[in-house]
Amino acid sequence: MTNRKLWLAAMLCVAALSGCGGADSSAESADGDAVEVVASADATVVNEGTPSAVAPVAEAVSDASVDTSESDDERAHALAVPAPNAAAAIGYGRQVTGGTGSGAERVRVSNTTDLVKALCNKVVGGRCTDDTRRIIEVATTINFIGTEKSLPAMACNYSSCSSPWKPERLALMNPNEAHCKERNLPTFQISYDKAGAESMLVGSNKTLIGVGSTGVIKGKGLMLASGVSNVIIRNLTFSDINPGIIFAGDAIRLGNTDRVWIDHNRFARIGRQMLVTGWQGGAASNVTVSWNEFDGRSEYPNMCDGKHYWNVLLAGKGDSMTFASNWIHDFSGRGPDIHGSNQVVHFVNNYFQDGSNYAVNPGATSTVLMEGNYFKTVKQPILKNSSHGYVFAPLAPMSSATTSQCSAALKRNCVPNVADPMPQTNNFSLDAAVPNALKSAPSGAVASPYGVSKVPLLVPKQAGPGHLGSSSS
Repeated sequence: MTNRKLWLAAMLCVAALSGCGGADSSAESADGDAVEVVASADATVVNEGTPSAVAPVAEAVSDASVDTSESDDERAHALAVPAPNAAAAIGYGRQVTGGTGSGAERVRVSNTTDLVKALCNKVVGGRCTDDTRRIIEVATTINFIGTEKSLPAMACNYSSCSSPWKPERLALMNPNEAHCKERNLPTFQISYDKAGAESMLVGSNKTLIGVGSTGVIKGKGLMLASGVSNVIIRNLTFSDINPGIIFAGDAIRLGNTDRVWIDHNRFARIGRQMLVTGWQGGAASNVTVSWNEFDGRSEYPNMCDGKHYWNVLLAGKGDSMTFASNWIHDFSGRGPDIHGSNQVVHFVNNYFQDGSNYAVNPGATSTVLMEGNYFKTVKQPILKNSSHGYVFAPLAPMSSATTSQCSAALKRNCVPNVADPMPQTNNFSLDAAVPNALKSAPSGAVASPYGVSKVPLLVPKQAGPGHLGSSSS
């Protein structure tokens, strides 16, 4: 057995014991929406059934195609791999405790009514005021599809793809919506599921957690807004929220919220975003997004390639976020887009796999630190438009100047990123504004990475639900 396989086997034991075509990367309008794309593609249709019925994705690249030898930078400065089922977040969300604590309630829900009530049992003026400490367990599939009603909306085909793909439709959810008109696209009436378009409110001091690998919330997402704080969302599958209909629902919406940990979840077949910030115009501050699977396989691809485009949008004012050890795969954009203002985002040890367009798009005024991330078969890991933000994303080998910048700002060295293959356009820049800004980051806010060579072997196997063991609470 190779050293690499011995290491992986050891890590899995520790976890158990501890418990289109033709579209280019600039195909985006000023407001961040992709243009209509007309093309055809030869591929296999993704199963649209339950999460377990979806055709499997290769969990990791083959041993032969991964260079797992550690660089001098890794050996000298990268930390040991943390237990994927750790009981606390790293990075900006490190102080989140959720529903735990003295006097906390613990409830297990199995139907839509009980789940909605457990998440928020008091609403005043559209704002959740329920701040009772509560741990909410989900051990089954809670299906919201069809539980409310279908509503009509005018829409247009935002993509026109040949078989086997289906057209992605954009629903005109308000009278002032102009996306279809701007592109001279004919409109027609469709129906969408009301449950998916209207998210469940979540109150402060809540832990929403799946039991084992069987917790699924289908057809409806979550909203954390209006000052809500201290929320944990772990070990769940969020799926089938009006798939193929833009603007008809997101999986998790954050706006004017603080201290959130989103960990070990799986997102699949979401009509719009799997995660979005900027609701109510406020910040999503002190947020950690870790060990999640963002599954972009879609029958309604915007670029006619079987991959979802809209995945993650960070549009808040003053977001401070850590993205750590997430598996983002089968995407054609927004992995994520960072298009708010004055945002600080740290990407560490994420595995970006099979991206037909771009992954990270840092908008103006954003400060983005990227280290220890692995991009496998991603056309453009980092997109830089004319008004892009600041990015510090080292590659190996790191120069003495880069090492000095990291040491001065972070009191440690950075861990380089890997792109395999390297993109034709290399936007792995080293903007000095990033380490300079992070000198004033709160203690512990900038997480320490492990070696990048471990990312493609570990992250796909441990991301998503079913990997918490006995550490869940």
